[in-house]
Amino acid sequence: MAAIDRNLLERLDQLAGALQIGDKLIRSGTARRHELVEAGAAQRRRSRLVEFIEGNREAANQLVANLQRAGELIQSFKQVAVDRSHAERRQFDLRNSTEQILASLRPGLKKSHIELVTELPDGIVMDSYPGHYGLVLTNLFLNAVKHGFDGVPEGTIHIEARPIGNQVEINFYDDGKGMTEEVQRRAFDPFFTTRRSEGGTGLGLHIVYNLVTRRLGGRIMVSSAPWRGTTFRITLPLSAPRQEPEAGQAAG
Repeated sequence: MAAIDRNLLERLDQLAGALQIGDKLIRSGTARRHELVEAGAAQRRRSRLVEFIEGNREAANQLVANLQRAGELIQSFKQVAVDRSHAERRQFDLRNSTEQILASLRPGLKKSHIELVTELPDGIVMDSYPGHYGLVLTNLFLNAVKHGFDGVPEGTIHIEARPIGNQVEINFYDDGKGMTEEVQRRAFDPFFTTRRSEGGTGLGLHIVYNLVTRRLGGRIMVSSAPWRGTTFRITLPLSAPRQEPEAGQAAG
């Protein structure tokens, strides 16, 4: 986890440098505009004004893009660190918690033609970490909407669960455009993304993997094929393993 944090900080430093460059470009363009104005109308040429406008527009676009990427990385960093409130262990009903989480996510589907379908039986009570479970579900949902249905006019996201002894199996699957074998193989790798040019951080599924395997004590597998959708199969113990205190936290 510390290595991931260092990588995130390095990327934030790189973005900070890019933001400074963008700021300098805009400042230099503004200074150039003042020079043209002071030079008088006779010396102001249309080509120079056009050059100034285009240069400022490009610098502004780069600045906005880098700000968006910085925002996404900061949000990812917050999820990697996970607020202490998310670490609270308690008993909860899987169906009720899932529906509460999805209630906050459904508004994001209003402008799309994606249907959300759940098949969750009553009575699956877990002694675990509902905050971590919520982050897993949220990241899977956002990943499906952003990647699975990119360029797809409509589709469905299914979430199903069934108890298996002292475990629960949760299937999260969509009928979107799926993944190639290469993407599927690297899906949980940190910083791997197919949308780097659009500001993707490549941390969403990596966070999911770490939360499922380390925090919730479970397993996660992905199966997919191009234009055949994607399925994430998660197996969790009904009673999560006890988490060791974080390094540096003194008892009492």
